[in-house]
Amino acid sequence: MSVFTFTLLLILSNKSVFREGRRGTTKAQRKAAAIMIQKHVRGWLARRKFEKIKQKSRVHATSYGGFTKYYSKLMHRVARWHGVKSPTIHIDLKEVDEFMDKKRYFENVFARRAFPRRTIEYQDLGNYFKECDLYPTQREMYNAVLGVTRKTPDNPHMALTEEQVAETAFMIYVPDGSGLDKAKTRQSTWMNPLIDGKEANKFLGSSEYHSATLSKSMQLVFTAHKERMEREEAEKRKAENGSEDKEDGDDENLTEEERKRQQLEEWIKKEREREKIEDEKRNRPIREGNW
Repeated sequence: MSVFTFTLLLILSNKSVFREGRRGTTKAQRKAAAIMIQKHVRGWLARRKFEKIKQKSRVHATSYGGFTKYYSKLMHRVARWHGVKSPTIHIDLKEVDEFMDKKRYFENVFARRAFPRRTIEYQDLGNYFKECDLYPTQREMYNAVLGVTRKTPDNPHMALTEEQVAETAFMIYVPDGSGLDKAKTRQSTWMNPLIDGKEANKFLGSSEYHSATLSKSMQLVFTAHKERMEREEAEKRKAENGSEDKEDGDDENLTEEERKRQQLEEWIKKEREREKIEDEKRNRPIREGNW
């Protein structure tokens, strides 16, 4: 059933709201009709979307309830792994839909690389992510596998199942449902820089970016290193001269106090001279104030 057909049936079933009076429809009637159409159409669209997600969830679990439990537990583990002590997970249909698409994509790539086996080795995890057009660092993969399997992946032939590989990917590339800020979960490094939150390795060979010469790259590295050394030297010098700076600050305070006292004495002197001149004009004796 299309939206137009649904709206037409809605109008026919609610003639009292859409009925025109002798002087035409009033503003209140038009408003009530618009609210009723929006209410029913939006509800119909939401129910239709929810039914599609329920059908889609059966690919990942036996039922929608089982999928929501799996989804909530996974998002909870991801948030806890990234340092959130008490994460709060909300079920958002859009986020759930995106999560299922990514999970299905990870599973399809895994099926191609693991065939005819049902596992892949830890040493092949980097190639797996490259096929997914993702470029995590070795440290990120090491930490993620450690968080998923609770085992130190020192053995390069360590077998990883489909579920473990998918969860490893979600540990590194956190879903929106986890409630985490993606800009804070990963940091840009020299070996794996991030451009606007995207990995720079994705842009290699793209016409939008040109390869830099070795001299420019070395100059950039040397300049950054020089600035860092100068900053560290300045901080060290500041720490060594901390006591001297404090004494200089005390001297400045004393000088300021002396300057204020001198200004006060000059003002008192001028006031005395002014009063003396006024008394002489009036032929009065000079008043000696207690200053």
